[in-house]
Amino acid sequence: WSSDVCSSDLLRFWGASAMTVWVSNVWDPRFASSTGAGNANLFLRNDRYSYQFDYLNIGRHFDPAMGYIRRYDMVRYTNDVGFNPRPGWRLVRQFRFNAGGFQIFGQDGAKQSTQTYLKAATVFKFADEAGVWITNDSDRPDEPFQLVRTTIPVGTYSYTHPKFYVNTTPARKLSQQFSWEPGGFYGGTKSSFVGRILYKIKPQLQITYNFQRDHIEVPFANGTFSTRLDGVSLFIAAGRHFYSNSLIQYDNVSRQVQANIRVRWIHRPGSDLYLVYNTAHKLLDPLEPRRVTDDTKAGVIKLTYLIGF
Repeated sequence: WSSDVCSSDLLRFWGASAMTVWVSNVWDPRFASSTGAGNANLFLRNDRYSYQFDYLNIGRHFDPAMGYIRRYDMVRYTNDVGFNPRPGWRLVRQFRFNAGGFQIFGQDGAKQSTQTYLKAATVFKFADEAGVWITNDSDRPDEPFQLVRTTIPVGTYSYTHPKFYVNTTPARKLSQQFSWEPGGFYGGTKSSFVGRILYKIKPQLQITYNFQRDHIEVPFANGTFSTRLDGVSLFIAAGRHFYSNSLIQYDNVSRQVQANIRVRWIHRPGSDLYLVYNTAHKLLDPLEPRRVTDDTKAGVIKLTYLIGF
């Protein structure tokens, strides 16, 4: 079988605020309905206050064969309110405070999960940043699901987890982002350490190393395990209007080496031509990359044209 995909986007800017809308549909002979997806986002902001509303709808059978869809069969409503005072101190540029959350429903209208959060951050004189998030998640899986080696049973789960992070400004030749997130997770605990190191060889040539380490302990069979994800991305530009981003990553759960290559040509202001190529190879043995059991490839061409009004 084969499928076709069609998408469209709408963007509207005014001052520091913006509205974006996109819709996409897959014509798949296996399914007669729930094959579309769409998103609407409204972001209102001035120097001190901000408000954001986001609506996301992903059909039960939406499968564009490109990119990564974290969750199907969902309708999500998100709200966020921000307060960003500038104290006028010599070493502090701005404080940032946010409160918000989301609710996720299935296509049948049943509530699936919710999240609420409080965020506080300090932006220093040279744009370095440090902050803390406090997040509460609740989830109501209506059927058991697999989490690496364990199975999370049906139930209602609610847990809180803080996040502490430090970022140095990407304006430097070498910059870093590190975060640590301990706390609850489906009746147990989870600890995550995430990092990103960016090195700018020159403005037109940049390389980034990303990693994530998770340790999970939940009170179910085989519920203690660790996961890791490593990736390298490369940015190459031939000018302001023609550049590419490439990502290669590997994780020890799927044992897949995945690559995503994107080329963008801005043929006029606000209008673009994208060429995207995805490939994935599942390794039977991480130490023997020639032993491949699955091999998938996909490509897409996307053309956008901005009409002012």
